[in-house]
Amino acid sequence: MPKKFSNEEREKLEDRILQEYKLRLEQESNSTISVNDLVKIVGIAKGTFYLIFENKEDLFLRVLLDAFNDIEQLIEKVKLKEEDSYRYFTQVIFSFTDFIKDNMWLINASGKEFNKSYSQLSKGGKKLIDEKKEELWHCFISYLKKDLMVETSIFIDSVSIILFSNSYSVSLIDFKQTYLFLVESLGKRMIRRGK
Repeated sequence: MPKKFSNEEREKLEDRILQEYKLRLEQESNSTISVNDLVKIVGIAKGTFYLIFENKEDLFLRVLLDAFNDIEQLIEKVKLKEEDSYRYFTQVIFSFTDFIKDNMWLINASGKEFNKSYSQLSKGGKKLIDEKKEELWHCFISYLKKDLMVETSIFIDSVSIILFSNSYSVSLIDFKQTYLFLVESLGKRMIRRGK
C-alpha cells in the first residue's frame, strides 16, 4: 500500500521533482530523462512519483505551464508600472531576459528531452501549450497594439529573435544594439515613444 502524504509533504515532493527535472533539462539537454532517473536522484520510490504526477507528460506540461504563468505575471507586473510603450517594451525584454537567466533550462527548449517530451504529448497537451503561448503573446502585444506599425507576425518573429539571442548572451549590453537594429529594420517607428 502506498505511503500517505500530508498536503505539505506532497507539495514539497512535487517541488523537489519539478526542480530536479528543470536541473536535468538544463544540464542534459542532449539526452532524455527517464522517470527512473528522476526518482533515483530525488530519492523516492517510483510509486511516489506516480502519486504526484500521472506520468512524465504531466510533469513536462506542469513545468512548461508554470513557466508560462510566471512569464505572464512578469508581463502584468510591468504593465502596472510602465505607462509608456517604449519603456514597457524594454522593461518586458529586460525582465524576460533575467527570467531566462534564472531558468536556464528554458534555453534547452530545442534539446532532445524537450523534443521527445513535446512529441509525446497528447493532442490535448499540445493544444494547451499552443493556447498558452498564444495567450502570452496576446498579453504582451495588447499593450502595444496601438503603436505597432508592422504586422503582428513580423513583430512576434522579431521579438523572439531578440529574446533568445539576448538570453544566450552573457550581458545585457547586447540588448541595446539588438533593439536599435530591430527598430531600424522595421522602419524606425515600430513602437512610438511616449512623450
